[in-house]
Amino acid sequence: MRTTFFLACCLAFAHAIAAQTTCFVISNNGLKLRETPDRNGRVLAVAPFGAKVKALVKRTSHYEQSPLHDPLARRDTIGDLNRCGWGGAFHVGYWWKVRFGGQTGYMFSGFLADSALLRLDFKDEISPDFRLRNTEGNGCSTNNPEFDPTWNWYGLFRLGAAKYSLKKVGVRYAVRDGSLPDGSLDGLVAKEIVTRMSTDTCPMFLLGTRGTLTERANIDGDEPKASQLLEDGWMFKPDVLKKHGLEWKPGTAHDYGEMYLLGPNGVRQKIEAKFTPNYICWIGDLEGDGKRDYIFGRESETGFLTLYLSSKARKGEVARLVAALWHWYCC
Repeated sequence: MRTTFFLACCLAFAHAIAAQTTCFVISNNGLKLRETPDRNGRVLAVAPFGAKVKALVKRTSHYEQSPLHDPLARRDTIGDLNRCGWGGAFHVGYWWKVRFGGQTGYMFSGFLADSALLRLDFKDEISPDFRLRNTEGNGCSTNNPEFDPTWNWYGLFRLGAAKYSLKKVGVRYAVRDGSLPDGSLDGLVAKEIVTRMSTDTCPMFLLGTRGTLTERANIDGDEPKASQLLEDGWMFKPDVLKKHGLEWKPGTAHDYGEMYLLGPNGVRQKIEAKFTPNYICWIGDLEGDGKRDYIFGRESETGFLTLYLSSKARKGEVARLVAALWHWYCC
């Protein structure tokens, strides 16, 4: 009898442990731990941005990419996502039972992200001081939040007529939950972390830095179109590239060739092979130093966006790669 009771207790304990998942708070203002599963519940504690909490929920299947789900959790909607491309979309989530700071209570899942959702182990960042992001979700990219609140974020905005501006912006995060109430997948990407902007106009790109950038208006720039650059397959037009201080040597059918940045006094900088682009997103004097900065891209099964800054160039370089945003097919 005692043995049976002991085994039953052990199994119950093991099940409880297995159902715990470490999650991170992605609400910039922190997330409240409430006594009851609703917005009016008494506040027990506030977990700061980036804090770890133990969610007492488990995955809908054994796959790491499958969403966390608690069939008994109360589904709720708190406002909308207010995100570029998702304006007006409801912010749907669940009141999960969690443990934080030695207390057990409830948190809204729309601000909790587990490691699978954060894509922590996909690709390393290029530099500890710079980030390149876009205004989309991270379901198909490494478009993750930075949990250090001292990061400064700037948007590159399109003004029209080859004019752009660089402006500091506020960035907030939320989880878009597209999974069904029973926890099953609704499409390939059931959940993703989305970026919420403090501006009405969405920037083309977001640049993050531990330092500061100078806000500027009327930046001269260009967005070379694919039709301007491509002839056959990935063949770049030499005259267009030369205009932008670039040179390209065609490769074989199995690679992208070689790209070079051209500078004064015959400086010719070869771009590292794994970062050879097949399109150009933007070229312009981002920092106001009279030199070109570049945002390149590559579409592939595993592609990227890359940021090169002239101000960070070393001897023999035209510009230095400081940030990359990795992405992959989600179709």
